[in-house]
Amino acid sequence: MHFSKGRDMRFITQLFKFIFSLLLIVLGGITVALFIWAPGFIFSTVNSVEQTSSTEPLQETQEFHASLFIADLHDDSLAWRLDITRRNKDGHSDIPRLIEGGVNLVVYSSITKSMMSPGTHNDDSSIVTNVQSILQTQPPKTWFSSYNRAIYQAEKLVRFESRAEGALIALNTDERIRDFLTTPTKPGIVGAMLSTEGLHALEGNIDNFDHLYEAGYRIFGMAHLFDNAFAGSSQGVEQYGLTNLGKELVRKGDDYGVVWDLAHASQNTITDLLAITKRPVIVSHTGVKAICEHPRNLSDDQIVAIANGGGIIGIGFWKAAMCEVSTDAIVQSIRHVVNLVGVQHVAIGSDFNGSVTTPFDSSDLSLLTQTLLDNGFSQEEVRAIMGENLRRVLLSTV
Repeated sequence: MHFSKGRDMRFITQLFKFIFSLLLIVLGGITVALFIWAPGFIFSTVNSVEQTSSTEPLQETQEFHASLFIADLHDDSLAWRLDITRRNKDGHSDIPRLIEGGVNLVVYSSITKSMMSPGTHNDDSSIVTNVQSILQTQPPKTWFSSYNRAIYQAEKLVRFESRAEGALIALNTDERIRDFLTTPTKPGIVGAMLSTEGLHALEGNIDNFDHLYEAGYRIFGMAHLFDNAFAGSSQGVEQYGLTNLGKELVRKGDDYGVVWDLAHASQNTITDLLAITKRPVIVSHTGVKAICEHPRNLSDDQIVAIANGGGIIGIGFWKAAMCEVSTDAIVQSIRHVVNLVGVQHVAIGSDFNGSVTTPFDSSDLSLLTQTLLDNGFSQEEVRAIMGENLRRVLLSTV
């Protein structure tokens, strides 16, 4: 069969158009898959449960557990494209599972800048959170702004409250916090506070503190994985202490009555802040160096200094904090803090949904209660550890 030169060219042109259209369809399909599938896949992959204990809570322990006021100082659920008002099959935490685990108060931390594999001297060039914001189809204003991500997560909490049918209360004003902490606990209701995971959420502008405060933030983490304009990180490049801007912010925050969180803070930042603040501080999620040597875990001297100021230390549930994933390891670290400074200075800070592996999810917190009792803690000590210590500190600020 013979074709003319013109017909040949039309055929080649149509063929190229077909191939180009096919490539666009394939690329479009990949793009759609990335936006629909990738966020959920990443979330389920990095937030897992490794059950290391076959212990089942006794009936009397479950009844005692149900009587506790339970507070988790650190939960990263708001950083993900996750509907916390419904039970999810992946991850560690959502409102139904928190209720099942007896949790009354959860502190949702706002991750606004992070990285995949943090080392010991991280610079702040990571764009992981930018990419995550885009993949999760967050508003464009959040794609390149830590401050806008923090505001967006505060807005998400308010929207979740409206959809939770009374099961979630956003504790985003002093009045709400005070009423919640002084009213008898009601089963089936979770109060949620907001904290920043690092002052880079202020983007170097101290005026942004007022905006985050107005949005409901009452706990402010000084640093995350990087040094920032206000404070040095335990895993930052320079690991300096409070800058002059940071010292100004601490004085301002003290006047507002906020709680400072020293998780991830450098040694210099811890020393500088404790010398300035007039209020008890928290370390929302950490381990202790005496049990597990890690740059972001606390030394005995740091634990004593924090306790001397009336602060509390939230023991985390993941491997870098404990050096192993087990309920026994969590209790071992709690025991160390109790022996060193007293039971009134320890709490729990799970880091649920914080890209970690834990020995149980939030629905199984009674496993921790059982292990505490099995290791000789009294019921009153368990009450203090599981939530009453945080209630005391929060009530001193509102």
